[in-house]
Amino acid sequence: MVTLMDVSTQSGKNFSDDVQKLAADISQIKHDLGGLARDVSAAAQSGAGAATDQVKQTFDTVKKQSVAAAETVGDTMSKHPVASVGIALGVGFLVGLAISRARH
Repeated sequence: MVTLMDVSTQSGKNFSDDVQKLAADISQIKHDLGGLARDVSAAAQSGAGAATDQVKQTFDTVKKQSVAAAETVGDTMSKHPVASVGIALGVGFLVGLAISRARH
């Protein structure tokens, strides 16, 4: 025969076991959340690093294109110096004209 004391003792033991399992589960959740926070932080830093790398690659590409363009202009000026001077004077005149009209 099962007495009230047996049920109470068994219930208390089950409750105690449940509390211990709950505490272990909470501890595991805290650990998992900490890992998740580290993973999110690492992903954010990685994303920032990837963005930085992309900016550097774009800058390097623009720099190379600018150097190539400057070399092309230099070569063209060397091959056609009189025309280059004439173009430079014409561009300078147009820029000066545009600036003087903007002031008035």
